[in-house]
Amino acid sequence: MPAFISEDQIEAAMLQRLQLLYGYDVQDCHTADPADLNDGSGRTDKREVILYDRLRAAVIDLNKGIPIVDPENRTVI
Repeated sequence: MPAFISEDQIEAAMLQRLQLLYGYDVQDCHTADPADLNDGSGRTDKREVILYDRLRAAVIDLNKGIPIVDPENRTVI
């Protein structure tokens, strides 16, 4: 019988590789109750898949020296 690799195992292997090779931060946001938002992500809804605060901080860090414009009032930060 051939060995079976689950989707969870593939995901875990890829996350580990991203951590080791590229310094990615990985956060397990699983909670026993799907409605429980106390998962450490800061999300207001479990359907939020992009953590905008973390994305914004990473974009600013990666683009040092480039002026950043606040989209709400269109001023340079």
